[in-house]
Amino acid sequence: MKKYYYNYRRNEAELDEGIIFCANDPYSSAHYGKIQRIFQATSSTLIGANEELKKLAEEFYKLSWEDLEISVYPEDIVEFAGVWQDLDFINFLEYNNFFDNCDGIVIPDGAIFFEVNEDNLVETNYL
Repeated sequence: MKKYYYNYRRNEAELDEGIIFCANDPYSSAHYGKIQRIFQATSSTLIGANEELKKLAEEFYKLSWEDLEISVYPEDIVEFAGVWQDLDFINFLEYNNFFDNCDGIVIPDGAIFFEVNEDNLVETNYL
């Protein structure tokens, strides 16, 4: 059975965001707007943090993985997006070509997508 991830936005301009935060629960982020996008993981979506992401996070923040894990792999995406809200970290990942083979990461209560593509976007609903 496919698992879906839900993202809400207030207007179409917000659909152009670079990092897309999605929750497993279709209603937990509904307060963010009336446009609902539904995503699914693809073969390019990480299930948890891989070694490359761990190494890059440790290098950027100069902290151990134990200190970074909850920020890189947040447990409640609606309440805390961790390092994924840090544009300097995102730019560092881009500079190191991290996004070349990865369209997102599945986390405990949802997913974070780095791009919208025909494989991961299931549908867009205007509620």
